Amino acid sequence: MNLRSLPASLLRLAFLAPLVLLVACDPPVVDDDDDDDATEPCTDADGDGACEDTDCDDADPAVFPDAEELCDGLDTNCDDVADFPGEDTDADSDGSLACADCDDGDSANTPGGTELCDGQDNDCDGSPGADEGDADSDGSLACADCDDSDADRYPGNLETCTDGTDEDCDNLVDCADPACSAEVVCAPEQCANGVDDNADSLVDCDDPDCAAATLCLSDFTVRVVDTGGVGEDCSL
Repeated sequence: MNLRSLPASLLRLAFLAPLVLLVACDPPVVDDDDDDDATEPCTDADGDGACEDTDCDDADPAVFPDAEELCDGLDTNCDDVADFPGEDTDADSDGSLACADCDDGDSANTPGGTELCDGQDNDCDGSPGADEGDADSDGSLACADCDDSDADRYPGNLETCTDGTDEDCDNLVDCADPACSAEVVCAPEQCANGVDDNADSLVDCDDPDCAAATLCLSDFTVRVVDTGGVGEDCSL
């Protein structure tokens, strides 16, 4: 086709048509400076994977957003909320935070503590010591009772002074126990007064208390037999 023979109007359309198609098929490229989706290097001093601008403590690798909250007195997950209410308190000043202490009202009860004979869980392991029961129900724990199978024997009980038993658990029996010092049965027998001083129905040398008394060592009669002159054939 001879373009020179075309009218001027058609000639202009012939030149514009390719431009229209070009615009419709390939839109212009917009320079997008928004790089929010780009991965940029950041400072992570503690190597916990959280950048310093989001890490509430970039010096502690245990502290970072979405970390598991621990009972350590710190905001471990950086949410400004204490996941363990009261965890920063130590009411009994035993060195253990409330969230880890089985009894934050008693300094005798703390994790790792020494188990005492008091019926409490002093070391916070979930139960008192094995010897902190009371099998005979006498009010005294086994760890303090001299006989946890006999309800008549426990610390503080009254000593019976004539039964050969240590009722008050002080390792002293009957009259050897100061608790019996005022008892008549524990009074010493006077070995020559004819009186049953200790009310045991035995008087003077008949009482075992007098067994070692000199006047009770022997019982004999002295007879002098004189068969002649003075000094002759004398005998006892």
